[in-house]
Amino acid sequence: MKIFFCFLAAILFTLTQWLYATFGVVSFEQLIFHLYVPISGTDPKIIWKSCLYIPLGIFLLSFIFIKAMQIKWIKKYAFLYAAGLNIAACLFFCFRLSVFSYVWYTFSEPSSFYETYYTVPQKQHNTVTKKPKNLILIYAESIENTYTMTDFFPENLLPKLSERAAKQVSFKGFFHVEGTQWTTAGMVSTLCGIPMKKLSKRKDHNKTAQIQQASLLPSAYCVPDFLHDHGYQTFYLTGSDITFGAIGAFIDSHSFDDYFDLIKYGKENITKETKGLWGFNDRTLFQLARKELSRLAQSDKPFFLMMNTIDSHHPDGFVDQTCPTKYGDFKDVVLCTDQQIDSFMTWIEQQPFYKETVIIVLGDHVAMKNTLYKTLLKNNQREVFNLFINSSLSKPSDRPFTSFDLAPTILEAVGFPLASNQFGLGISLFSDKKTLLQKFSYQEIDAELKKPSIFYTSLFQEKD
Repeated sequence: MKIFFCFLAAILFTLTQWLYATFGVVSFEQLIFHLYVPISGTDPKIIWKSCLYIPLGIFLLSFIFIKAMQIKWIKKYAFLYAAGLNIAACLFFCFRLSVFSYVWYTFSEPSSFYETYYTVPQKQHNTVTKKPKNLILIYAESIENTYTMTDFFPENLLPKLSERAAKQVSFKGFFHVEGTQWTTAGMVSTLCGIPMKKLSKRKDHNKTAQIQQASLLPSAYCVPDFLHDHGYQTFYLTGSDITFGAIGAFIDSHSFDDYFDLIKYGKENITKETKGLWGFNDRTLFQLARKELSRLAQSDKPFFLMMNTIDSHHPDGFVDQTCPTKYGDFKDVVLCTDQQIDSFMTWIEQQPFYKETVIIVLGDHVAMKNTLYKTLLKNNQREVFNLFINSSLSKPSDRPFTSFDLAPTILEAVGFPLASNQFGLGISLFSDKKTLLQKFSYQEIDAELKKPSIFYTSLFQEKD
């Protein structure tokens, strides 16, 4: 029994440290979410490293813990020693993943935060004075403003995008709040104006797992729903498996006409030229986006094309063969992403639909544990990169904001003046109204979002 307890402690210590070593700071909410959703298409490097390091870590720690029991004074209190190891492992896990905070808020009284501050704009008829523009939304994997800062890096690693941001619209003052820190959460928060929390409170976990694969927040009203209601063609494009992280469930639930991913591309069609870490590479993604945009532009209807890049995903990223290797590390990955997005936007500028199209580049979240992570952590104010090109409105002064504020900002940039300047929990950054972060402290907002919410839970119910 004592040996078994030592083994259990070794497992918990190893898994906790592996989570941090692989992903960086992870919340318990985030861990639960990814236990429920599909993870097919994950970078093979993450998988094989896990298969190597987790068993090795468990074996080494088990050996050390069991060997230590042979020490005379420890042997005398072996059971207490083994129990102490498990207590220490549990505390290590709980502090690393903020479990105590999660439990505290989970069992607190339901919050009325959504009922007070959540707004869904109605379909507009007479308030739109000009024809709304097309929208191209590029989620740039893990791209943040820290990469532009020469205080931390030998040069600006996003030189081309930074040059565009200086001439166009880019907002400063971003803060991550609860339920916005990973890809699916970043997408939900910027498109729906709400966080991504655990999938359901249903008692039958098997049913929950099945439901989430078919839909995700189906009763939430999001930017693609709004645009589709206003006659837009809606299309999603990604180089990975769309089922990863329940992104496919979100796409199916929120008015996208069609999508294209690794499965539709066909894994058997991946070649040395097109291969990336998670499927086909970003160069191929942008080539496909050019073809799709040419098709969408032929219609009289406006279009919304949304896409996710993937080459800059942690831990190692992917440098395309068309990009130079200047540093031999992740800095080359960021420079390559900058080059490829800029090249794509240069192509768009040459198309007849350019002047009637808003192009938005958003980091889906700040970077997780890539090889530059220690340098990134030196920046006390890490912000996702954002760039709005051809916006219908000009930028006012900067102020603190969250991912939620980007949902109404996107719609107003396209040409939909929202009556309340609000969408979900967000306030348009083109307005002069106060954002939640101007009304409350970061800690107050985080606390409310962590609490149970009857309204938020209702968003998982299927539409009538």
